[in-house]
Amino acid sequence: MAQEVTLERPADNTPPEALYKDLIETIKRYHPSDDLSMIEKAYRVAAEQHKNQKRKSGEPYIIHPLCVAIILADLEMDKETIAAGLLHDVVEDTGMTLEEVEKECCASCRWRHQADTAESEFRQGRDAGGESPEDVRFNGKGHPGYHH
Repeated sequence: MAQEVTLERPADNTPPEALYKDLIETIKRYHPSDDLSMIEKAYRVAAEQHKNQKRKSGEPYIIHPLCVAIILADLEMDKETIAAGLLHDVVEDTGMTLEEVEKECCASCRWRHQADTAESEFRQGRDAGGESPEDVRFNGKGHPGYHH
């Protein structure tokens, strides 16, 4: 039987550095490898790419990808999935291409495949998220970007 996981929202105005520390501590509790270089690299790239972006609340944008990554870590996902969670808005919301993200962060082939599959399904009008093409904007690089 699957273990139930309780997810808690971080307190408002939690600094990104504190969330990153929480992320690393969570991963270390269950992951057998001490090598977290992929996570560290993904965080550095995401933080750099989102450094001048703010949420509607005024918080630094990096809070959102960090929260996604923490949820994935709480679910005990692998490092590649957590890195993809940190990077998931980089291609949509910054000038970095998917190829640059993969080269910089060594993101898994699975993440690339998922992105390509999502793009293909969108182009065929079968968006998995239930969004119609009118609800989706393109970032100029051929990848759909959803309004958050």
